[in-house]
Amino acid sequence: MSSVPSIQPTASLKQAALNVLQVFVLCGIFAAAVFGYLMNTSGWLTMIPGDLGDARFNSVILEHLYQWVKGVVPKLWSPRFFFPFENTLAFSDSHFGSGWFYVAFRFLGLPREEAYLGWFLLGAVLNFWVCWYVLRRLGFSVSASAFGAFVFAFALPALHKENHAQLVYRFAIPLAVAAWYRFLTAREAASAIQTIIWVCMQFLCSIYVGVFLAYLLIAMLLAQLLLSIGQKSEPRLRAPWFADRTQLRSLKGLFAALGAILLLVVVLFTLRRYQHVAGEYGFTRPLSELFSMLPRLGSYLLADQSGLTGSLGRSLTDIPMRHEQQMFIGVGAGLLLIIGLVRTWTSKTQQFAECYLARVMSISLVLLVLVTLCVGDWSVYAWLAQVPGVSSIRAVSRIALVMLFPAAVLVAFGIDWVSRSTSLPNYGKTACLLIAAVVLTTESFYYQPHHTPMQSWRARQDQLGERSGAVGKDAVLFVTQPKAEPFFMTEIDAMIYAQNRHIPTLNGYSGNTPPRYTYPDPCLPVEMRIDSYIALRGMSPAKRQHLVDNLHVVTLEPCSKPDDKK
Repeated sequence: MSSVPSIQPTASLKQAALNVLQVFVLCGIFAAAVFGYLMNTSGWLTMIPGDLGDARFNSVILEHLYQWVKGVVPKLWSPRFFFPFENTLAFSDSHFGSGWFYVAFRFLGLPREEAYLGWFLLGAVLNFWVCWYVLRRLGFSVSASAFGAFVFAFALPALHKENHAQLVYRFAIPLAVAAWYRFLTAREAASAIQTIIWVCMQFLCSIYVGVFLAYLLIAMLLAQLLLSIGQKSEPRLRAPWFADRTQLRSLKGLFAALGAILLLVVVLFTLRRYQHVAGEYGFTRPLSELFSMLPRLGSYLLADQSGLTGSLGRSLTDIPMRHEQQMFIGVGAGLLLIIGLVRTWTSKTQQFAECYLARVMSISLVLLVLVTLCVGDWSVYAWLAQVPGVSSIRAVSRIALVMLFPAAVLVAFGIDWVSRSTSLPNYGKTACLLIAAVVLTTESFYYQPHHTPMQSWRARQDQLGERSGAVGKDAVLFVTQPKAEPFFMTEIDAMIYAQNRHIPTLNGYSGNTPPRYTYPDPCLPVEMRIDSYIALRGMSPAKRQHLVDNLHVVTLEPCSKPDDKK
């Protein structure tokens, strides 16, 4: 009687099972990002991340872009707040790189609140998937790339910036870094062109993040120089980022070069406009304000909105501008980062391409930390602040948003080391991978988001509409504040109300203010805002009187001086 041969799993079946596991981990990690954070911070699409301040201000800028594209407002650089001051768009971020997504949502028929929420959520999703794509092209596995993408898009420093939505769109960072790394190691002109394209795109999305991205690229150059000492050649990527066949002389390369030139011209023109407006209005930032937002050692332990690790930095009470210094990366991300960092420098396979990339990233990360670190009253960054324009980037702690990509690379490298290089059996590697995924993503479920019901946005407009009465189409709106609320709440209320009705307003709120700006105090003469413009620009008496005659003043609370209570 012949024996029945036993069925052994073939190599192809094992590989298929591994592929399924990798995809499962990818889907699980992204699902954790969506349901652990995005749906939480959006209140299942009923709330808007952030408060009633900066979030609504960003919506004003995005809505201005939409109305300009639609032809409702004539001047791109002069939204009609802080009226009659010009070029007020250059008082803060312009959203030129990301605003088109909001414009698309508006043209699809979404109201401004839903369009803003869609714009925010899309930015976070883009950060994840673009980073995952880049890490894959850099040679990391499907699951390792998912780990890295989660760190880049949803680590705690990124979540803490939900109130500053202008910083959400960072998808160009991985693309720029990958192209720059390819240029440093392969010296391909096409990669240099790609770097220019993506750096320009990041500048258009956010000037702040664009500047910090430039710092990272410089740090990578220094890291490359350090590693190349005594090295005959750098390892080439196993999965080339830019195919060798694409040369400048090809049609595709020519279009890329023309696109890079066009984007560079747009960015230079935009930065020149910002510089001109800053000089025209006399915008300056005291060095003390910059120092208050430089990272401290304790900044890397702050995560006040984390229900899991928020207590870690509670005892650190001497850190200025605490809300800007939330730089703790999270327990799970931190542990995986340490594993990747240790393995990067203990690996004997120095010519392994991903190991070399991880070393470049680790040195770059250390350089960024050291250069921006403030110890006592001293920081290397104080020297950089002497360069014209650098001191205007005051919230230096936001560089954590760029640091997350080197961290993502190190995390991905550590995960692939566990998957490929250890002596664990397959079931052991699978268990480690699943445990690591849970450890990494759990913190997002414990994060306590800062969000506002969408209905609150609309309710404030309804209340202002009831108080303002009929407003003529030629009116110039001015709303004064009640004492119980911060001034900016009234300013933004008026900006949105006027914007919805396509009329100008004396009210205004932004990253900068015009000269001689005064709060919307009902006890101050309304004409002070007009006269502040006249002091800068001049205006004929007839034109001034016409402007005064067209004022529609809404007093939410009558003037109440201390003497009135006696």
